[in-house]
Amino acid sequence: FLKKSKQMTASSSLSKLRFDIGDTLAPGDRIGSARQISPGPGTYTRLGHVYSSVVGNLAISSKDASPIEVSVTSPISQTQIPSIGKLVLCRVLRISPQMPASVEILAMEGMGFFQSQHNSSTSYFMGAIRREDVKSNASEDVSMYDCFRPGDIILARVLSLGDARRYFLSTAEVELGVMKAVCRSSGMVMEPISFKEMQCPESKVKEFRKCARPLSDGDAGGLLSLMMPLKHV
Repeated sequence: FLKKSKQMTASSSLSKLRFDIGDTLAPGDRIGSARQISPGPGTYTRLGHVYSSVVGNLAISSKDASPIEVSVTSPISQTQIPSIGKLVLCRVLRISPQMPASVEILAMEGMGFFQSQHNSSTSYFMGAIRREDVKSNASEDVSMYDCFRPGDIILARVLSLGDARRYFLSTAEVELGVMKAVCRSSGMVMEPISFKEMQCPESKVKEFRKCARPLSDGDAGGLLSLMMPLKHV
């Protein structure tokens, strides 16, 4: 009777999962309630729910366990996953006046391109930059369109796992922001002329950006290591 009761409890827990066993999850995907399932490797608990912390496949430890333990098995090394506090190189995908800037994460401090970049044009990892994380002491007056444009390559820092399928990033530090941008009129790569403007070397047209501070020989090795992939993006 006890064994049958445990099986019924485990079956009930499985039915409460938001995904099927074997489904591919991304960081921030909510798996289920922490009252009905137990967090295992590749997951974390927040506000009473269990979430995935890695890109991988959903698995359970045992159907007989009560509550069942869920885990997310990543097909890539954990060192290939963006970590909180690390510098990342990103490409801006979309800009909206009222919404966070949407970016794809191309590379991370100390490791260059992520593995997925060698196999497809789509990054494993997505990111978002909220208005308040664009600049230090940012206010509602910050115009996202004056800071970034689609196609810009930016240097940012990982703040948190964020929400489903994306990391929250920051460019508030003076060293962070747009590293590479193309002039809309000439197609030439622009050069930073201040902390908020870039200029086309050919047409001399100026465009607003949240520019990263130009790197010097004295900058941290972690920053310089992320510059290596720029010629490929």
